[in-house]
Amino acid sequence: MLYHQLSEVFGHLITLNMATLAFYERALEVIKQERSRMFEMWFDGEIDLQLLDFIENLVLEPSAKSDKILIVLMELNEKIETWLKSISSAIINSDAREYIQDLINYLSQTNQQIMHGLQRMDDV
Repeated sequence: MLYHQLSEVFGHLITLNMATLAFYERALEVIKQERSRMFEMWFDGEIDLQLLDFIENLVLEPSAKSDKILIVLMELNEKIETWLKSISSAIINSDAREYIQDLINYLSQTNQQIMHGLQRMDDV
């Protein structure tokens, strides 16, 4: 796709995130049915709450420029990726750990594509 404005990029990000959310919901339904692949892990709940608090309290001033929005977006993506990496290291089941790693790789690849596209927009 060819993007002419940053608003188109963010519109596409919303679409990507909605599609990703739908995938997570479908995956959750499948996983709920796979009792044989259950695993247990203990993870610091404070880290989970800090990430949720960060996301729920994201605020941009009405006068925020695209640079600021991108910085916040990248910080959010980095925090989610770090959280997934932390969870991955705590998972004992290798299949489950591989599944989480696939999610990390997907998010990382998507973020790189977005940043590459934004850099190309800056060049134009």
